[in-house]
Amino acid sequence: MSSFRIPERLPTHAQLIEFFSTILPPHSQDVPLQYHTPRWAGYDPNTSPVRDVVLSITPTTGVYDKLNQLARGCQKAVCFLHRPFRMDRRALPRGSLVLANHKRFDELLTTGYNTALAVRLDMAVDRAGCIQGYKGDPDRRIGIVAPLLHSQTLSTLQNTIQVEVGAADAHESAGGSGQIVQAIAIMNAFGPDEVGRAVSAAREAGILQQGDASGLLYLTGQPRELGLREAKNLNMPVVCVGHQSCEEWGVRYLAYLLQQTWTELGVHTIFEDEIPSVKAPSMKEALNTSVIHDMNATSQAVGA
Repeated sequence: MSSFRIPERLPTHAQLIEFFSTILPPHSQDVPLQYHTPRWAGYDPNTSPVRDVVLSITPTTGVYDKLNQLARGCQKAVCFLHRPFRMDRRALPRGSLVLANHKRFDELLTTGYNTALAVRLDMAVDRAGCIQGYKGDPDRRIGIVAPLLHSQTLSTLQNTIQVEVGAADAHESAGGSGQIVQAIAIMNAFGPDEVGRAVSAAREAGILQQGDASGLLYLTGQPRELGLREAKNLNMPVVCVGHQSCEEWGVRYLAYLLQQTWTELGVHTIFEDEIPSVKAPSMKEALNTSVIHDMNATSQAVGA
């Protein structure tokens, strides 16, 4: 994952935008990073300082409350959301900047091509293979396969994952909890095809020998019946962490990077259920809403 370092004690809006653009590179079919921008005339991201950042998976009551609590005159906390689709712009303090990223976050900070998580699980990232291409998108990275620096039992790895991610539902191979694991595949999908691709990649890289796949742990989000069946056929252990747990890991990791980059920055994470809605807007609707917001902001600035 790209590194980012700025020596200033506190960032500006522009520096935060650059930070997130570096960690989560833009995707042509994603929501815009600058999902909601300040509407006042004369707004300049290069001279707007940031004292606090609020990070959450979705917009919630707690997010709005925290943003309003941290609002100090012209200074507003910046918000980052992974799934901003139900955000109520009227509930934001006036002059707020909301940043968002959906696709790259899923790709790089959940179960998928997550090199940061791989390092924390003691995987040899310098020997890693990438599983790329999914659902008609040849560039989409859905997994990373790499050997462990030191072989471990499934039970030990399950405990490590539980502590790191917050969940670890193990589906054992014939070797049980004492199965020796030599490599891990962190995968964003769990069908028979993805299981086969992970095993093939491990064998082609010399990580896994021919025969069964008992030495390869398949780490993913949600359990899928067909994926579990294929893993059982290959005698491969599986650990599922759940969709929400891996999203929360991604938010915590972003918070960690922010605190490492700007030590005096107030970094706040909110983890709670999303506010119910009759119907969540589609990705297209979310994109259109953001475009309309930008047009309105431009019109108001010109007319001011």
